[in-house]
Amino acid sequence: MVAVGEDVLHAEHDVLARVDDQFDDLAAAFRGTRTPLRGHVEAIRDGAGELAGALDAGATAFGLSWDAVLGVLEQTAGLVAGNVGRLSVDLEAVDVDASTSITL
Repeated sequence: MVAVGEDVLHAEHDVLARVDDQFDDLAAAFRGTRTPLRGHVEAIRDGAGELAGALDAGATAFGLSWDAVLGVLEQTAGLVAGNVGRLSVDLEAVDVDASTSITL
């Protein structure tokens, strides 16, 4: 329990731990999606056969853009996990099971 002015904030530690774990899992899921996505880009090229050259630039852009999006989502979920239960936000506290850190 923490007093902020006249207001009192209360959170159960087990609830905070579950929320932290959920965001850790979400970050891991985004990280785990990046590798299979690269395989799909290759499958697009392979499936195009003789037209692969015409699709190459688009397939590359598709793969790079989704890789970037998933990277941002992974990092964002890690930032949320690192700040669960705090009264202020530390944008350098990344808790993706303590395996990732960023410098701002």
